[in-house]
Amino acid sequence: DFSRRTKAARIEGWFGATSAVCGQVVAMHLVGGSAAKVSIYRMGYYNGARARFIKSVDVKTPLWKYKVATDTPPGQYLFRLDARGKRSSFVPLVIRAEKPKSPVTFISSVLTWQSYNQWGGSSLYKGPDAKRETKAKSVSFNRPYDGDGSGQFRYMEFPAIYIAEKNGIDINYITDIDLELDPTILRSTRAIVLGGHSEYWTARMRGAIDTVVSRGVSLAVLGGNTGYNQISLTD
Repeated sequence: DFSRRTKAARIEGWFGATSAVCGQVVAMHLVGGSAAKVSIYRMGYYNGARARFIKSVDVKTPLWKYKVATDTPPGQYLFRLDARGKRSSFVPLVIRAEKPKSPVTFISSVLTWQSYNQWGGSSLYKGPDAKRETKAKSVSFNRPYDGDGSGQFRYMEFPAIYIAEKNGIDINYITDIDLELDPTILRSTRAIVLGGHSEYWTARMRGAIDTVVSRGVSLAVLGGNTGYNQISLTD
């Protein structure tokens, strides 16, 4: 029950994009404070540690422009926010390879995360009174995720990533928004993996996946309700 989160002071945030490549600048917006210690972690196996600490940055402005550098290779990242007197939270970001050559592409289902996100009061399922009758008809990425801030990543997708990296599988990490923006991103892959919950798709995403699967690309679906709802995106 994430409604309890409104009763606690938290430092939270969101990025202006769900993914980025090396050299790209992406802005993080802080909520609940104008300063925070931001600790960057790449999620994976790491001999059972499950994450590798990259570095910490003291952010002293509510809008932090983060430049992706060579110390953050492609992967799934969580940015931990800490501030005095506030509860901590995470902000997710996928770091993509500019020219992916990995045989396996893992698609992070951020459209589904956002559809279930109750931050601010409303999701596509419930309104501020927790009833379906008052649910939103559209939701925005310009807000943090509820709960611990990591969306559905930690419990829906990370277990599969942990196993894959433990076994040394080379992965191309993208989000479903990347696939919407560039359907050719799957051109060089030999297998696609969808994590525990990939419910919300666009028609463009569906077309891209249908096309490559019809050409012999493998598709691993690790959860239910996949492709169940069709949505549209607007700026």
